[in-house]
Amino acid sequence: MTARDTHHARESAPPDDRRSTPGVWICAALAALCYVNTLGNGFCYDDQAIIVQNPQVTAPGYWGRLWLDDYWNTAALATPYRDLLYRPVAVLSYRFNHLVGGLDPTGYHAVNLLFHVLVTVGVYRLARRLTGCSAGGLIAGALFAVLPIHTEAVANVVGRAELLAAMFTLACVE
Repeated sequence: MTARDTHHARESAPPDDRRSTPGVWICAALAALCYVNTLGNGFCYDDQAIIVQNPQVTAPGYWGRLWLDDYWNTAALATPYRDLLYRPVAVLSYRFNHLVGGLDPTGYHAVNLLFHVLVTVGVYRLARRLTGCSAGGLIAGALFAVLPIHTEAVANVVGRAELLAAMFTLACVE
């Protein structure tokens, strides 16, 4: 392999994802700016049943049941049937939020905002790697950051399950 071939191979290689680039910071800032207004929100809709009224989140000795009960904790609710979803990692994250700040919704919304920023950075990094250029990553990350379809996942605390799924999926792809 000649020196010219080595130089050409270096130029065509995908960018190193470990380096911090302005695109990462731009995408992270866009993601944060779009949803920073959610920090003042309270709990709404399903947040009440899944967080506020759920002993999996609030009861002191409920750690063991966290992995056994369904997401809605139908055993503790008056409703006879719900979706029977199993999302122990999401409930565990609500539990940690409760340990740190009780039922103050600001902390829960701050964690959702942080997760949205992390997912946006993950989209940027993946797109940058797939396209081989920072501009491709910036376009994909910026579009992802500002798409209004993410409003429910970020603004409603129980949307954290979707944020966690996206975060872990992107981490596996990396």
